[in-house]
Amino acid sequence: MRFLFVTDEFPWPARGGYQMRMAQMLDALGELGEIDLVVAAGSRHPRSGVPDDSAVARAIVVRFHGVQGGRLGVAAKWLVRGQPRVLLRSDYAAAAHEVGPWLRPQYDLTWFSHSESWHGLGHLAVGPTVVDLDNLNGFSLAHRRLAYSDVPRSRNHPDTTWARALTDLTDRFDEGRWRRMDVEISRRVSAVVVCSDLDRQRLDATNAHVVPNGYRLSDDRIPPSLAFGPDSDGHDRPSVVMIGQLGYEPNLEGAFHFTEHILPIVRERVPNAQLRLVGRYRREADVRWLRHQPGVTVVGEVDDVTPELAAAAVVVVPLRFGGGTRIKTLEAFAHRRPVVTTEVGREGIDAVHGKHLLVGADAADFAHACVRVIEDRRMAVSLAEEGHQLWRRSYSWDSIRPRVHRLVGELTDGVRGYDPGSGHLS
Repeated sequence: MRFLFVTDEFPWPARGGYQMRMAQMLDALGELGEIDLVVAAGSRHPRSGVPDDSAVARAIVVRFHGVQGGRLGVAAKWLVRGQPRVLLRSDYAAAAHEVGPWLRPQYDLTWFSHSESWHGLGHLAVGPTVVDLDNLNGFSLAHRRLAYSDVPRSRNHPDTTWARALTDLTDRFDEGRWRRMDVEISRRVSAVVVCSDLDRQRLDATNAHVVPNGYRLSDDRIPPSLAFGPDSDGHDRPSVVMIGQLGYEPNLEGAFHFTEHILPIVRERVPNAQLRLVGRYRREADVRWLRHQPGVTVVGEVDDVTPELAAAAVVVVPLRFGGGTRIKTLEAFAHRRPVVTTEVGREGIDAVHGKHLLVGADAADFAHACVRVIEDRRMAVSLAEEGHQLWRRSYSWDSIRPRVHRLVGELTDGVRGYDPGSGHLS
């Protein structure tokens, strides 16, 4: 079986949530056949090559170009075309010309990761086609607008009043445009994939299939369940850890919000509590204010998050907007760490407040939840273990992979050598 996989970002190294999802999808498809990978990366350059053990036979990075006319050109197109403005900033014509020769002979299945890649190159696909809508952008924009409506924007986004008003207005239009586009995609392709039952209900498409986000961690790297015993040294300088790429706006805003509004309340009760922000950032200017706040360490990108998580008294996911489901929550579950999050941070995950994690309704509630986890080690152990078991049952990649295999079997029914019952090539 031959697959074409089209995405807008290089999947490796799989450190961010989006890269993890792509890498796992590629692994699942690779168990069924050979893959050609097309990365429509714009001006971004891959940070590594294709892993030696990947089923990718060929890989090509194609560049798309910015539209002529700059911001004024985008604004003019936005007014007349009825499409979200982010889709109007790029011209895929050259990329489509470069990819065209790859499309013969026909693939058994073409898989688009993100609606953006389908928007640019979907017209070239022939045969069964899947679009992974792991992020319903319209709902993500709605979360973002509401998050910024009740408090001033973070110090990283010092917008003037008129600029904020203009952004909010265009976001309101784009929310509806994204939702209409997602519905249109579902009508034009064989199947769409979403991260959760909640997103399937939001999309309301008969051909929507749930393939949850997952996290892969081998048993030999999982901390033991007794890591939170009474002899733990976490009482001296309890480490509050946030994992996430700080080049991603929801993560960066969450880090600013936690530092400014939540951490001071935590440190009133636990003066030695330390926030560690682990994840890549784009510019030093983005994190400069964070570096100078008491009790905050900007760790940056690390090769392995396991030591950071192993030392964490509590893992926080203070996101107030974003799409899909948060892999960073699942990552903490896999590592047996107790989690405090927002409703957005657990959205789409079948995690129960008070059993698998704690949910903070506002800044004060979030801070008090962190203090409870730090001070009540028995509760911390219980949350960590229940979250870990939930990950094993529902969000480890071994439990998710069969969903991809079943979907491929349904869409390629009759393809020689495939057994839909087992989900494997015979």
